[in-house]
Amino acid sequence: MTMTMTEVEWIADPAMKIRRKKMMPKNAKMPKTPSARTAEVEAMLTDLVELVDHDVYDVYESVFFQRVVEYMEAITFKNVEAMKDTNPLKAIGLRMRDTGREIIATKATSTKLFVRFFKAIVDFRS
Repeated sequence: MTMTMTEVEWIADPAMKIRRKKMMPKNAKMPKTPSARTAEVEAMLTDLVELVDHDVYDVYESVFFQRVVEYMEAITFKNVEAMKDTNPLKAIGLRMRDTGREIIATKATSTKLFVRFFKAIVDFRS
């Protein structure tokens, strides 16, 4: 059974519905500027957390998966792996790398996995 993004529109929170309608379609291009990418990741993370809050634990055929693939293709993680173990960013970067690999390898739909991946991006950039 596959569920599209429109099939979870039943969520009662009006602010969530407004954000979901504004959210990019599945085939939307990744923003070009770092600030726009950060804003998009923060918006996606907010939406994912609210989905979990409303007991939606899987998102199918989603832009979330598309973005994970794009980020994983664009990042080498060499700088993260070369960091000293005492650098707090190393653990965050490795969490991002490992979660991204898991999502792609399993073709995951887990809302919680996407939250972990996008939260790592936000934490790494903070």
